[in-house]
Amino acid sequence: MVYFLAQPRWRKWIGLIASLVFYAWGQAFNLPVLVVLILVNYFIGLKMVSNRGQRKNFPWAAVGIVFDLLVLVFFKYVTTFGLIIPGNFSFSAALTQFLGKLQYPAGLSYITFQTISYLVDIQRDMSDGEKDFFTFAWYILLFPKILSGPITRYAELREELNNPQVNLENILYGIRRFIQGLAKKVLIADTLANLVNPVFNMPSPNISPALSWLVLISFAVQLYFDFSGIIDMAIGLGRMLGFHFVENFNYPYISRSISEFWRRWHISLSSWFRDYVFYPLEFNRTIHLGQPLDILIVFLLTGLWHGITPPFIIWGLINGLAMSFESTHLGKRMNKMWAPLQHLYTLAIILAGWVFFRSPSIPFAFSFFKRLAGDASGITPISFAVSHPLPIIEPSMWIALVSGLIFCLPLAPFIQKKLGKTMNQHQGISFSLTVVTDGVQLLLLIFCMAMIASGTYAPGLYGRF
Repeated sequence: MVYFLAQPRWRKWIGLIASLVFYAWGQAFNLPVLVVLILVNYFIGLKMVSNRGQRKNFPWAAVGIVFDLLVLVFFKYVTTFGLIIPGNFSFSAALTQFLGKLQYPAGLSYITFQTISYLVDIQRDMSDGEKDFFTFAWYILLFPKILSGPITRYAELREELNNPQVNLENILYGIRRFIQGLAKKVLIADTLANLVNPVFNMPSPNISPALSWLVLISFAVQLYFDFSGIIDMAIGLGRMLGFHFVENFNYPYISRSISEFWRRWHISLSSWFRDYVFYPLEFNRTIHLGQPLDILIVFLLTGLWHGITPPFIIWGLINGLAMSFESTHLGKRMNKMWAPLQHLYTLAIILAGWVFFRSPSIPFAFSFFKRLAGDASGITPISFAVSHPLPIIEPSMWIALVSGLIFCLPLAPFIQKKLGKTMNQHQGISFSLTVVTDGVQLLLLIFCMAMIASGTYAPGLYGRF
């Protein structure tokens, strides 16, 4: 409320303080890491701008990018594998204890990619950089997007950082978008998590083939509604604050190729890799392997961005191999296939990748594939305390799954298009529909609050990346 009532020139300061408090509330221990990242990238950006036009320009961009990547890799490695110290080398007891308490800073991957794009855009003369330190800090720490994205580039928010458009239209849109995202997350994703999590928390997939298919489809729906719901909430909060964040999803499960899927899924990440990794690789592509190798490199890095573990690496390579194939002459001929076959091929690749994405280990993933193939051997009864809520699948899970499958389709744009002309011609109908839809969203908000109060809300799946 203070932000909305404040004069425009004070909103940056209020938002920056709120973002610092928001982050410190959950991870005060890691706040100095973010402050260091902001300071280093801000001063490197200033240095790059001041050195423009000089013949011997020190490669400040490379220094900043290496620093950002070292911070990212260090925390991903240490928090994944622990602190491994050679036997002939030792830290002090206090330092060892300190390093042993390290946690992965929430949102570090998103922040790092934003700082890298900031430096590269200055290097390419696509941005003048930010001279005001607190405005730059506000851009990095903007709390609606800091934990799970979308990955926003400085040029996209530059004008709004100093002059956010806070008005009734943006506030109402933001509230509606936030409720939609909350409903996706709480009512669909978190409900399906009750079915998915017990299976993937087992030492091995000790479930029937039919249940394994149900779990895999449920996870595909859960992941989409979890992440897109978080993004909808971020976009809604951002709009209320006067910012227009980029869209991150566009009904990815209707894709007819893996290439199209990645144009619809996590759009800010895939476009970041396209502009800052793929295009530079293409500019210096090898003669013989060419584009397929560049695609594989991009998706290997995409897998590593999610986690430095074998399952994520294989997931990235599966997508990379599929896209490499689609870039060949034979792969391009697939565009002439019957559309349902293209959808079937795409969903098969996506679901195979999700098995590795969600599995805790490679052996678990291969065992899960055996269940999908119909292997029912070795299934042993386990106590309900371990498998809860399985084998009982509550009606709420079926409702969430069916609703999720339906809303994976672009029904809302279709309905809006059909009703658009009628609503423009008849203001009474438009007002009535607005009242009805807002009433439905109010009910969804009440249901979500009830679910949250019951303790069923879980952190976003992509928040740990």
